[in-house]
Order: sequence, then structure tokens, then C-alpha cells
Amino acid sequence: MNVQRKRHIYSYAVLAILLLELSPMLLAASGCDGVGNCYVYASATGTGTGSNWTRAYTGFGTGARQVNPASMLRGVTYWIAAGNYGSVRFSTPASGTLVTTIKAATTSNHGPATDWNNSYAGQALFSESDLTTSYWNFDGQSRGSDWQTGYNIKFWNQTHPQGKAFYINANSTWHNPVVVTDVAFRYVEIEGTNKNFTSSTSCANGGYCDQGFYIGSPTNNVYIGFCYLHDVGDTQVQANLNASGTNRLGDNYLFEYNYFSRNHSGAQSSDNHSEAFSITASNLIIRNNYFQDIGSSAVITDAAGGNQAFGNWYVYGNAWFWTNANPYPGVGNGFVAFYGQTLSGVVQVYNNTIANINNATCSVCNSAALGIFDGGQGGNRGSPMISVYNNLWWNPYRGSPTSVASGSYSVTADYNESYGGNFTKQGSHDSTTKGNPFTKFNGSGYSYPRPFESLGFKLTADTARGLAISGWSTSPSGCTSGINCFNIDPAGVIRGADGTIDRGAFQIGSSRTVNAPRT
Repeated sequence: MNVQRKRHIYSYAVLAILLLELSPMLLAASGCDGVGNCYVYASATGTGTGSNWTRAYTGFGTGARQVNPASMLRGVTYWIAAGNYGSVRFSTPASGTLVTTIKAATTSNHGPATDWNNSYAGQALFSESDLTTSYWNFDGQSRGSDWQTGYNIKFWNQTHPQGKAFYINANSTWHNPVVVTDVAFRYVEIEGTNKNFTSSTSCANGGYCDQGFYIGSPTNNVYIGFCYLHDVGDTQVQANLNASGTNRLGDNYLFEYNYFSRNHSGAQSSDNHSEAFSITASNLIIRNNYFQDIGSSAVITDAAGGNQAFGNWYVYGNAWFWTNANPYPGVGNGFVAFYGQTLSGVVQVYNNTIANINNATCSVCNSAALGIFDGGQGGNRGSPMISVYNNLWWNPYRGSPTSVASGSYSVTADYNESYGGNFTKQGSHDSTTKGNPFTKFNGSGYSYPRPFESLGFKLTADTARGLAISGWSTSPSGCTSGINCFNIDPAGVIRGADGTIDRGAFQIGSSRTVNAPRT
């Protein structure tokens, strides 16, 4: 065989090997339709190849005309129309950093397939589901203006009082952690079993103590924004490996513009603790969220009393309130609480609004912005920089910037304010004022559009002057992280825009930035 021919054969062999290696990536990039898309519609009647709406997959599974959630294409968008899709385990192995997107199809955005019909639009409903691998994006695209309706993707645990509506679980154990990374949920509704406070049975006796969103494996880079998490028996967000040895759950968590409402097993029985958040993660940002009728231990806590090591928590721009419709009031340790951790870095609790944590039957209400307690396992350790500034209370049964037990970290707290109720000043700039500072909220039930702006927590007048937080951005359009977003209120108004930095979640004024939230 001559040399030239050998060279050709060698070149073909190399090309064949490269094509074999690239073929999965090329297939993923092409999708079912050749341009990066696949389609899922429960009522489709075509061949089920996923290439357009007529030939859409009819669900997630291993049956005919279904897409197998263990072998979905990476780097592809799966457009999903209205229907009931049952319980799904999203377990497709990662392929590099290619993200698989599950995206609701709406009348205005439903993928490039030309055979779309507006009758296909509506909610894609899932029962209890889970995820075991990395790089997933769930996007419902939109919601109603009240933040509690109109979600096009929903995970609903209707039948398992001690289950989880959505579970991230890569079968980790403390001695064999399997790390998940890069998971995002936008415009997704997550509902538990405890609709309208129906449970009066203890968790130990089979009562409702289910979780909404449960992270049971070490997980990095989690985003949950513009979602509605509600009516769970226990906790809306639980991030806990739940094993002896460690409860450390990863880095970089961002929760923003979500609506959390109603959790209540802990308020009904003493055998279980409830919160909106029970989490041990570093670099955690919880900003511009709404917490309605959350009770029991606290609103945002670590995941267990112990000596887990984590740090850098930023909690700001949130509103926590009770309505008069809440039949199970009670909260032991305030808004943010720690129970015996080894903390590092910073904990910053700034510009939150705490309203109406008070009624005639509430003898244990503690609406402290930050509660720190000895967890009974050696106390709190580490030397974090903890600060509590610019928070606002209305009508607390018992309020204070901080509630600190013995053996705890040191905390700097000042520039906090309470309107009415029983409040203990701690800083030289703390203040108390009579009256109700809000435009509408007075504790009653309500249904207004755009809850942050029209529901009633905007202010009728400037509060006492708040503190300018070090590190506030001078370029709000560049707000991308926890630290440089402190100076933008939930409606997109720059704090201090009128000359006074207001305490609480909202700033007086109408000058918005490009960061004003979508509905």
C-alpha cells in the first residue's frame, strides 16, 4: 500500500473517531426538530417523535410516544404544553455543562414549530417529582400579577403527607456525597398537601409534615426565582443531607421574588419544627421575597442544631407578615435563626419588613430579625461578622433586632424601627413610632395585584433615616450579586432616592432602575 493511500486511510479513521465522539453533542444541539427543540403535549395524536406539536411526545416515561427522563437530550429545550404529567424522575446524565431546559409553552412563546394552536396553552401539572443529576432549567415563563396564580408549570404533592413536592436527590450519603450543580426554577408553583391549614394531626401520627422543595444532596448553584411555594405541612425549602456526619449543602443559592405561604405542622404539634427555609449552605442570598403566615421555629433557619460549617448569608428586602386568616400563630425564634453553627464570613439581615406577628392567642410570638441560640451541641462557633440594620416592624407581639442566647456570636444591630407593638431597642439609632406606616396592609386578608407594590407594604412617608450600607452599588444596572443589590428595593427604587434611606423593604419614591421585577 503506497504512503499516500495510508495517509488517506489514517485521515478517515481520525475523522470517524472524531464524529463518534462528537455525535452525542451534535445530536443534542440539533434536538428533535433539528434546531435544538423538542415538544411535549399530553393530548398530541401524532407519531410521538417530539419534532413538532402534532408529533409531540405525550409525556415523560418509557412508553410509546414518551420521552424517557433518564435519556433526554442535553443542550435542548423541551417545550411543554398543558396536561397532567404525573411523577417524573429527571435523571439524564450530565454532558459537560450542557443544560436541559423544561419550558412551558405559552400563547406568546411556544417554540419555532409552526403547527402550534393556542388551545395547547395551559398548566403542565406534575405530581411528586425528583431530579438526580446536574444542569437543569425549569421555566414556566410567566405568572399572574398577584404572584399566586397563573403558573404554567406546577409540582403538587397531593397524596403523601410526609413527602416532597420536588426532591433533588443524587443518592448522597455523608460518607459518599454526590454533588449536583446548576439547577434553576423560574415561574414554577410548588404546592404541598396542607391546603388551608387542614391538618390537626401530629407528624408522628401521620399528619401533614411534607416539604415543598427538598434538597437532599450537596448542591451548588441553585436559583429559585418568581415562584410560588405554599401549603406545606412543614417547610417550603428544606436543604439537608439528613445524615450524621454533615449537613453541609453546597454553595451559591439565590432565592428572589418568590411568594411563600402557609406551613403549619410545627404550630399544630410539638414533634416537628417548621420554617419557610431550613438550609445549610454558604453564599446564600434570600432577597425580595414575600412570606405569608409562616410560623413555628422561625422563617429562615439552619437545617439542624449542630456544628455545621458555612457562611455568607444575605437576607434583605423581604416582607414577612401574618394575616388575620392565620389560625395557627406562633413563632419561637423570629425571622432568621441559628442553633449552634460554625459560621464564617458574614451574616447580613437588612431592610426587611416584619408585620403583624401578633394576635390575641399568640403568647410565644418572637419577631426578632435575627435569633441566635445555643443548639445544645457545643454552642455557636466561628467569628462571623453579623449585622442587622434598617429593618422595620409593625405591630409585633414581641419584637427586637436580635434575640441572642448565651455562648453566641456577637452581633451589631442598629437603625431598626417599630411602629406600635412591643419592641425592644438595641442600637442608639433604633426607634419606635406610633401608627401604621403602610399604604394598605393592616393584617386583613387581601387580594391585590403586584403584591410588593400594591398589596400595601409601600410606605406612606419616609421612616427615620436608615444606614447607608457599605458596598452599595453606584451602578444599579450592574446589580448581579448579593452585596451590590442592597440599595435597590423590591420595586426597583434606589434606596435614598429622595434623600432619606428608608427602613424596611420599601423606599419612598418612583424612580426605578432596570432591575424592577417582572410580575
